[in-house]
Amino acid sequence: MIKRNLLEAQMVLHGDNQTSLAKAMNVAQNTLMWKLQGKYDFKQKEIKFIADRYKLDIQQVSEIFFAEGV
Repeated sequence: MIKRNLLEAQMVLHGDNQTSLAKAMNVAQNTLMWKLQGKYDFKQKEIKFIADRYKLDIQQVSEIFFAEGV
């Protein structure tokens, strides 16, 4: 399950909001919103895109996208 608050913190740090990130990812804003809400999973290529965009290290990627039951 995604840790939305950690991803949104990175978005803010890098001057993004849902609209700008969705546009950069080439997905509909609603699609991104649903992914942030956990209704849909992020695809591997989307996780890589976000990691590259925000220069996340493997630990940050793991904490945001792969932390279960924390």
